[in-house]
Amino acid sequence: MSINAQRDQEVAAAIKSTLELMASRKPNDRSDMDRVFAVSITDIEKAYCYFVMGSLHNGQAVAEKAAIKASKKK
Repeated sequence: MSINAQRDQEVAAAIKSTLELMASRKPNDRSDMDRVFAVSITDIEKAYCYFVMGSLHNGQAVAEKAAIKASKKK
């Protein structure tokens, strides 16, 4: 695993940890603060998905380019 891939996994784990912490602190009492947590959690989930899909896609693209480059050398 490359250094960048490892760092991407660390970032994804940190975001996921933040989501778990926020979910555990959410009041669940239909208050204004409950709504703040709900909206924030949803937005962080979107960011998490965007980051994970982007980093996976980027890693895959790098691997595909390397494979194409290797096949052209043959």
